[in-house]
Amino acid sequence: MLKPIIKEQGVNESERELGAIIDGTFLSLWSFPCVYTDEGFPKNGIGKELSDLVVYFDRTLIVFSDKNIAFHEHKPLAVAWRRWYEKSIVRSARQLHGAEKSIRERPNSIFLDKRCTHPFPYDLSGDDLKIHLIGITYNTVTPAKKYYNKHCVNSGSSGSMIGYYSLSPEQLNKFPYAIGDVNVDKTFVHVVDVNSLKLLLSELTTIKDFVSYLESKENAIRERGLTMVMGEEDLLGHYILEAGAKGFGRIDLPAFEPDSAFVIPEGEWAKLNNSSAGLAHRAAKIQSKPWNSILKDFSDCITDALVGEGAHLPLAIHEQAVRSLASENLFARAALGRALAEKYENTPVNIRSARLMYSPCDPGRLYVFLMYPLNLGEDYASYLQERNACMQLYGLVAMYQHPTAREIVVLGANCKGSVGSSESLLVIDGTVALTAEGRRDAVKVMREHNILFDMRTPKRRSATIVEDSRTYSRNEPCPCQSGLKYKKCCLR
Repeated sequence: MLKPIIKEQGVNESERELGAIIDGTFLSLWSFPCVYTDEGFPKNGIGKELSDLVVYFDRTLIVFSDKNIAFHEHKPLAVAWRRWYEKSIVRSARQLHGAEKSIRERPNSIFLDKRCTHPFPYDLSGDDLKIHLIGITYNTVTPAKKYYNKHCVNSGSSGSMIGYYSLSPEQLNKFPYAIGDVNVDKTFVHVVDVNSLKLLLSELTTIKDFVSYLESKENAIRERGLTMVMGEEDLLGHYILEAGAKGFGRIDLPAFEPDSAFVIPEGEWAKLNNSSAGLAHRAAKIQSKPWNSILKDFSDCITDALVGEGAHLPLAIHEQAVRSLASENLFARAALGRALAEKYENTPVNIRSARLMYSPCDPGRLYVFLMYPLNLGEDYASYLQERNACMQLYGLVAMYQHPTAREIVVLGANCKGSVGSSESLLVIDGTVALTAEGRRDAVKVMREHNILFDMRTPKRRSATIVEDSRTYSRNEPCPCQSGLKYKKCCLR
């Protein structure tokens, strides 16, 4: 049975702000502030704080450490920087590596509250769990701006710190406003000031894009010899400018050679903003909003256990279904959002109609967008039951017509203009082939109920195929011999 996910709130203002930012981007279903371990609980009845915030999604865990440490500008720069670096970065890295160690060694001892009454809702065990570490810093932007504007030829610095990855950990605390690889023998720690983090989250608005950026950055620094980055915003601009056919960016570097110095220069962020790629990126953020809105509604309803349908099912079932929608990157969400919005706008209020579309970034995932009409005065609970039954029939036929689809996602919704509004989600495992009986049933449903009947050819034309089935009125007599209306006709 689905139960609400109980979460702790941040201890201080910066932690609460961080939680709100992350929750708005990665959604309530996968973000958890103030996570605890049961270490010390038997002695004092309170667990030990593991991390300020974690994000879990599809066997990937992102652990955040938030250190709001004052930067004492009135002291000599060398002293102020060394003290701030020790408290903000070294201690943050120590906390993050300790959290990673606890998760690896005791994955079943992680809790969402200090009283250790609410276990972490997802499985953290197994060597396949990927962990990324992020240390968030504060209070260096203003002094860094002053420093760079005074010592550099070009004024107008953003105040973000320089990534100086050729420096050893021992050298880093001697270079003001420079960050690097804090501990080369352990998991890489992404050190970003809070302004840079907000920029990353405002541009990498999906969990897939954000993780892709982290992985690309780690690989560029540790495997491909990236030496210096003039600012996090420039690395981000470079990454987006190098986006490939499926919308994921990359950090483009020459083939690695020993003793080579690879630098991401200043100005990459400005270059992105003045380019056609930047224009397309901003347009995709707008076009993805319909998809994001539906995804957020699903996420919040599951988190609060207010699903309306499937309340008897456990969290894992609900999360697995919604994860399919969340697995799309920004590029895919924009295309899917456009297709879904167009279908919604163009389907008459009293007509049943569907659109099929493959995911632009995952060619094995097929979507069926079903607009299902609500009759005036109809009981809404009965309507939802009938819509879900119809979704299953569409999923069966889509599975028959597209046998190479690894996953089929059926999204059912009210037609535009209906009284009331809701969405339902059905995910079908396409890797389990239909039986001979299942294929016969699919053909019968397709013919007798006019479900995707005009799309019998299972051949895929492209990774983003979009097709519409013929419209069909709910009140029209069903073509089968039952003599009942469509909404009452069942598969026999």
